[in-house]
Amino acid sequence: MIALEYVYSQKESYDRIYWIGAANESTIFSAFQEIAIKTQWVHHNAHLAPKELVSVVLKQLSKQKNWLLVFDNLDEFEVADTYFPDVAPDKHMLITTRNPNCYQIPAEGLEITVLEVDDATDLLLTRSNVSPNPRTQEEASLIVRELGCLPLAIEQAAGYIRETLKDIFKYLSSYRKSHKLHHQLKSKANRNYYEDSIATTWNLSFTQLSTDAADLLKLLPFLNPDGVLVDFLDAGKDGLTQNLREVVDDSDRYFAVLSELERFLLIKRQDDAAGGQLVIIHRLVQSVVKDAMTEKSFSDISANFTLFATSAWSFPCCGWKVSRSGLYP
Repeated sequence: MIALEYVYSQKESYDRIYWIGAANESTIFSAFQEIAIKTQWVHHNAHLAPKELVSVVLKQLSKQKNWLLVFDNLDEFEVADTYFPDVAPDKHMLITTRNPNCYQIPAEGLEITVLEVDDATDLLLTRSNVSPNPRTQEEASLIVRELGCLPLAIEQAAGYIRETLKDIFKYLSSYRKSHKLHHQLKSKANRNYYEDSIATTWNLSFTQLSTDAADLLKLLPFLNPDGVLVDFLDAGKDGLTQNLREVVDDSDRYFAVLSELERFLLIKRQDDAAGGQLVIIHRLVQSVVKDAMTEKSFSDISANFTLFATSAWSFPCCGWKVSRSGLYP
């Protein structure tokens, strides 16, 4: 969403802006083909191999004086490293990725986290075309707190207020009535560049997870999103499914799974003041994971969680309290 905001705010600075979905090589080829046809650099009936078509587009870009090229969701850098154009003072490339291991990219990285409440409130009011005053600012603050100050969620909430409700004071009741529906909504105004809903964005990540990571992710929505100790998960391993018990019992395998979830920005790890390590998961990620579960899967995991919590009872009090505060009805 930050990339999208940059595109909107700086669109007058560029002669042309090109948006490439870079989730895999297929989507990259498809985007280059669309660019080639819309710019008429190749005829729509031309029969070119994908890499030949990319070569044509890159050659034409080298002749242009001014452009912005966005590679969106480039999580596997080796997929696109031969498809980058040469940049120059007026030719810019912007890359978005969920992969924190981005050191090989020859660019300055900027980590995008959740917004501060005041910034999130300003973004919601601006993007929803709502005039700021004490009442609307107070309501907007309640909304962004409900959404965990996540830029993508705020952008799509703003789109729903702007395009459907026409009233910011109706949003919270609508969201609380059916958050699953809201997570699947798309903003019409963003379709020129970014079409995915909140649910789609994270479900794309879910489908790429290993079995071990997917199994652990299904447990995390039942824990405190603000942080649960890694050692607490280990303390409750006897109440886990056989596969998860084997994962947690093997420290190398366990930390590899945590690293995988972190690479897709589904969790975040940070040091705890007591010397341990905390696993943090955003509330909206928890919600989308739960929404994706079948009724049977949800019931089975809930039952397993009861066993897990019972097994972890002997863990030091602070860890148990962290867990209990994360229980949801």
